[in-house]
Amino acid sequence: NVRNHVSSESFTQKVHFMSAWRDLSRIWYNWEVLTLVNRRLYHRPTGFKYEGIRRKLAELICSYTLNANSLVSCVATECLQAFLKVHYGAKRALLQDCFLPLQEQTIQGASLMDAEKAHLAEAALQGFARTAARMFISGAWRRGAAAALRLATVIVRSVHAYTEEGKTKVDVRPAAISMQFELIHKWIAAQAAANPGDVSEACDVASSLFALMKQPGVHWRTKVCILATAGSALRVLHLTDKADKLDVGILGQWLGELLSGLTSSTAQPQLASVAVAELTTAMRSALRNPGSPVDKVLQELLPQDKAILAQVAKSMSGLHQGHMGADAGAVAQADTVQCVVHAATGRVEVPHLAWVPCPSGHAWTIHATFIHTYVTFCARRSHAGIIQELKTVLGALQSQPKSEAEDHVVFTEVLGGALRAARRWPEAQQKELWSAVGPIAAEELRSAEEDSVRNWQFLVYLVVRGISRRLRPKSKDQPSEDSAVLLLASFLAGALGKGESQPVLAPAGVGDGEASSHLHATRLRLLHVLLASLQKKTTSISNNVRLAVLQGIVPALKQGISHPYKQVHEESAKALVLALLSGLDSDLLRNLRTWLREQACQLAPAIRDAPKDSSVSTACEGLVYVYIHGLLGRRLRSVALESADLLLAAASADDHELRALASLALGCLGQSPHRSVPALSLGQTMVACCRSLEGEDVNSASRSRRLEAASALLGATALRHDFVMRMPDGGKASRLCRDALVNLLADKRVEVRIASQTALAPLLSLESTEACKKQARSFATLGPEDSVDKAVHGLGALLRAAGNLGVPPWLGAVIEALSKVGRRSEAKKEVERTVQAFMKQQQQSRDLWKRCQSRLTESQMDLLKAGQGTMSYYS
Repeated sequence: NVRNHVSSESFTQKVHFMSAWRDLSRIWYNWEVLTLVNRRLYHRPTGFKYEGIRRKLAELICSYTLNANSLVSCVATECLQAFLKVHYGAKRALLQDCFLPLQEQTIQGASLMDAEKAHLAEAALQGFARTAARMFISGAWRRGAAAALRLATVIVRSVHAYTEEGKTKVDVRPAAISMQFELIHKWIAAQAAANPGDVSEACDVASSLFALMKQPGVHWRTKVCILATAGSALRVLHLTDKADKLDVGILGQWLGELLSGLTSSTAQPQLASVAVAELTTAMRSALRNPGSPVDKVLQELLPQDKAILAQVAKSMSGLHQGHMGADAGAVAQADTVQCVVHAATGRVEVPHLAWVPCPSGHAWTIHATFIHTYVTFCARRSHAGIIQELKTVLGALQSQPKSEAEDHVVFTEVLGGALRAARRWPEAQQKELWSAVGPIAAEELRSAEEDSVRNWQFLVYLVVRGISRRLRPKSKDQPSEDSAVLLLASFLAGALGKGESQPVLAPAGVGDGEASSHLHATRLRLLHVLLASLQKKTTSISNNVRLAVLQGIVPALKQGISHPYKQVHEESAKALVLALLSGLDSDLLRNLRTWLREQACQLAPAIRDAPKDSSVSTACEGLVYVYIHGLLGRRLRSVALESADLLLAAASADDHELRALASLALGCLGQSPHRSVPALSLGQTMVACCRSLEGEDVNSASRSRRLEAASALLGATALRHDFVMRMPDGGKASRLCRDALVNLLADKRVEVRIASQTALAPLLSLESTEACKKQARSFATLGPEDSVDKAVHGLGALLRAAGNLGVPPWLGAVIEALSKVGRRSEAKKEVERTVQAFMKQQQQSRDLWKRCQSRLTESQMDLLKAGQGTMSYYS
């Protein structure tokens, strides 16, 4: 770059940055101007006219893109792309006058070539796909759906010419055909509805595709491509303001083929997959625009006396083969045409199919949405038999053996879509639906295995939250969904059909023979999704309904956290926290917080001497789960702070699982901000946790474990609130916490001393240089009654803080103080271990050790090496 050769000390450069050119010779100036002009010409899509010798040159290069030599074809594609950048308006003319006619010759040659010329056809197909993907696909939709569909028609006809059944044709390798499928995939992904274009032209082109589909010998992969390409173009039209101008005959052919592919027992799964997505979009378009051509065609194709759900469910069950247990992985229909199906069904994030995520495969949401749309479409037409049809289909799916996992997934999809469609029906009609499908659904839930719980969780989320709003029918008012939520909650709680007007969850192990612990835990997991879905406030679901749901399940949750079955009290604790996260201002939640405080006060003294498998230990474990999930959800901070005695007592219990859970809860509590608590009060609360209890054995293991947990909690809280504690009262709260940890350094148990040292080190690293030197001198100055352990571990905390700070200026003073304390015989071994740990940390890298040596004096380095001692197995 010439600019790099301009001296930054140039006199003219100092006057004005653009005057630096005056210091350059004429040849360099001309070269830079020429580079600038070429760069502008490269980036601007203007330059030369596409005519004369330039046009002939472009057509020649275009013909070479289909050359039998792959290297020639690739170079020609590069040259053609460079040519189009500097020739304005050449792309469309080159496509229509040269590129597509050349491909027509390739299509005609499918029946004229012999086996010896098969490589020419393969090269032409690959060159066509390569060139079209790089230069023509991205702008295919700019001039409307008709122009885009013409290009897609050529691609489809290429596929048909080399896959047609029953005719002699040249045999090409599958890779050449696969490139055509990928080209269609990119064509669909480039779809844009900004310029729908002329409707009649698009219908004429689509008509030619449907005529091709009816010819004998058409391969099923070609049919998939026809439905995907024609559907993408027609979808652009019926989802925009062009819907009223569509040809009813073309729509009838298109939707009829889709319906046939979905309900036929011999259709390929790829056809059924495309049909589900396209019919869903078409029915939603009909719901948004009653009386439109799409609506009229669908009413003729879906008469009220024709039940199709049974065939649809059978097709959907086949589509799940390969999706089961393979999240975002390979599917059983691992065919080369599958990329076209993915594009047509919206898996490439086409805006018109922006589905919400679902647990195990994109197909789950599409299928449930189809059922939702179909039931809504039938209900709008007053189809009285839809409830009976749903009952029949669900009964047939539920009766299948558990080995047929696909049928039970479809059961969830059908039930979820139907309940979502019925959420705004009149209450009497909703109860009629539940009376028909409720017993079947209850039996399916009762026999659900662990792998099926995710299906039901997806159902609950779908019923309450739904899918993308982009295709939701237009409505000015938002009807109430309160009755739908109450009926769903009653079903999940097991109270539906028992005469209960409100959802009431029975305690675990109590019921009509079905409330087993496993079923109760399953119900709780589904209630988790319901409570999480109800957190979003909407006008269609009132707060009274949310409160009614909580009133029905909270009593059972209080008992559930003390249940001996581990999964029950874990899930009950999660449900209690989700209830507190609902954000309702009610006495129920305030009383729940009060109950948690009371339970903590009752269990704290009892847990210290409770055996491992006692009811007290189980109840305490459930309560600790509540605090863990509450703190992780940024709730229950004040309640957990007031219950710190319970958590410390649980951390010192004999049950090792309870100790681990309590340690996790204390870690969450230490990292939680307590903005509403005054700094001094917070410090005093933390210091009170580090005091020994009355009548407690000094040498007991439980006391040691409690003080270890208390020192860790104190250190984390003081570090989290260091700035707040230093501001008021001259930093009294901060000094209070630090002094409490220093006092624990003199404890008789080495575990407590090490835990206090670990908690004190980060706090000391926040002090100034003078404060650290002063602290080192205070540790080194030992009186007759002073503890040597306190001095050694205190200086060890300072040494650890210095290592983490990268050798601060006060490190030398700490080393000198540590050497002074190490002269005592009772402190020698502990000082050696401390120095060895410091040396190991500093010598991890050569640069770190050199920096440490450079910042210490020679005498201080000698003291450090002398304090290291020697490694011995008999120390």
